Amino acid sequence: MELLLFTVVFVLLLPSAYGYGTGGPAGVCHDPYPHHHGHPRSLEASPFAMSLDKTQYNPGDTVKVTISSSGSSELFRGLQVGAHAVDGIWETLYGEFTKVPAGVQGFKYFSDVENCVTHNKNFSKTGKVELEWKAPNVSVGNIMFSATVLKDYETYWVNLTGDLTAALPLVASAVDPPISVGSGGFDKDLDIAECGKTSGCITYPKDCTAATCDFAVSYKTVTDGIRFRLTNKRAIATASYSALGISTDQFMPKDETITCMDIGGSLDLAHGYNPGMYNTKIKSRNQISDILIQSVDGTLSCEFIRKLKVTVETMGYKGVETLEFDYTKGVDNPEYFLYLSFGDPYPGAKESVEKHHELPIVSQSKVAFGKMERTHFYTLHDSVKVHVMFMVVSWFGAAAVAAIVSRYYKDGFLNSTDMSCGVKPWFQVHRSLAFITTILSVVAFIIIFVRYDGWTDSQSLHAGFGIAVMVLTILQVIAGMLRPGPDDVKKRALFNWIHRVSGVLTYILAAATMFIGTRIPYMTERMKTTGTGLLAGLVVVQIVTAVILEIFSASTGKASHDDTNGNAGDSTMKIEDTKKQPSTARHTRSMALFVFYVCTLVSLLICFLALLWID
Repeated sequence: MELLLFTVVFVLLLPSAYGYGTGGPAGVCHDPYPHHHGHPRSLEASPFAMSLDKTQYNPGDTVKVTISSSGSSELFRGLQVGAHAVDGIWETLYGEFTKVPAGVQGFKYFSDVENCVTHNKNFSKTGKVELEWKAPNVSVGNIMFSATVLKDYETYWVNLTGDLTAALPLVASAVDPPISVGSGGFDKDLDIAECGKTSGCITYPKDCTAATCDFAVSYKTVTDGIRFRLTNKRAIATASYSALGISTDQFMPKDETITCMDIGGSLDLAHGYNPGMYNTKIKSRNQISDILIQSVDGTLSCEFIRKLKVTVETMGYKGVETLEFDYTKGVDNPEYFLYLSFGDPYPGAKESVEKHHELPIVSQSKVAFGKMERTHFYTLHDSVKVHVMFMVVSWFGAAAVAAIVSRYYKDGFLNSTDMSCGVKPWFQVHRSLAFITTILSVVAFIIIFVRYDGWTDSQSLHAGFGIAVMVLTILQVIAGMLRPGPDDVKKRALFNWIHRVSGVLTYILAAATMFIGTRIPYMTERMKTTGTGLLAGLVVVQIVTAVILEIFSASTGKASHDDTNGNAGDSTMKIEDTKKQPSTARHTRSMALFVFYVCTLVSLLICFLALLWID
């Protein structure tokens, strides 16, 4: 059984060091960060540099762009390069890469020409890459080339730049201008008194006041649009973002997002779309207006008007995709959930933000944008809470008590002279609790599997441990059904040892899985701290109770098990016959301790569940 456990865990926990071995997809050409499971950029001086063979360009000129090791023998295994107009919006790339070496591929990023390059699967480690870039046919003003260079999966540098000055004046019509963002000037606290009167509001925590709300979103319809206001009071000055998502089903995929950012004191807004559990840019002009953003004293506030019906473009794996978002039905009818995520931007990025620290908070119910109502956000989805509740109750409750009963309370548990359904009471209790553990675990597993539509790469450690627990649980049940009869002494003895050891290992693995779960990066801070402490308390209670009972058993000279005839045995492992008449030996275990143990477990479980369900 130990070998099986090792094999299962080993297979499930094989390193998930994958990324885009074929280069980043076209949809992230504007983004210098590779998003390799949250690995930050290297802060050491880059051993690589960019150089241009010209400092000035005329329309149609060809410029040689070189990425190379700067006075070192370092090699790189990946890159991404694009050219941006200094006076334009960052997400737009200009010019065309006309010549690339083997192992490098070009993408048409919202363009008819290849204006972005990255490595592909044939790229070999090298210390130098030379590219040829052709300038646009009209002047787009000064150009800044920007490159990301990867030494390996975890080590990379962003914003390796090269500047190119325009020889001719900028042709304004050839450049997409930056989004116009006002500096705010409104009260950082949402006027809660007006919620439900002049606007609809969603707040967090529930029933908070203007002073105590950490997050708030207000909305009201205006001519041909919806005016939103986001408030994030957990912001960090010059390094925060708040993102609003609009969803029909509380899941991120296929949803529109609008992100307000404070990056190094630069206030900006990004229009995005979630094709799956990730975000890409939307290319939209004049779909969002009247933008006001301010970042004051740890509060990031953002206000904007979003048109009711828009047609936009996003870059998918197969090229440009056209999307339509029509919220007209949501004016009078509750059609959409709103969710809010928050976190930090990547240092030195223009519009790149890290994955949210905690799970996005989601409106309690669907909202109608034209109705003046107040509701609240919640953190964990109800299905996730049920998953957590069932797993904690099954393993720290039912399984824990089942283990104590079978190990220490066989002799005289309940009324040992009575038989229940042909077996001793302790075995009936143990079997029932084991059944409850299995049923709750299976239901919890199915719930979370359906919720996240299968395997979740971002939390492979927790998911891997969870699957290992389920495999071992099912094997325990099957083994229990196939256990040898009481007359087969040797096989029964072997079974008892294997069943006991695998049960303990499964409990340990289940406990580890839950501790990993509470430490998932975007879990709520309350669960990371208090929740972890309560789980630790449950484990400590289990260990202390077992130690006390072991000492108590040893001090009374009684063994933990009866022999095959139900009589007290020696200190060696004996077989407990659950169907023969029970022993009349004096019960040496403390029933008072058992009652105290169960009451303590129940109390800690109640505290944990209250923490889980309080929003």
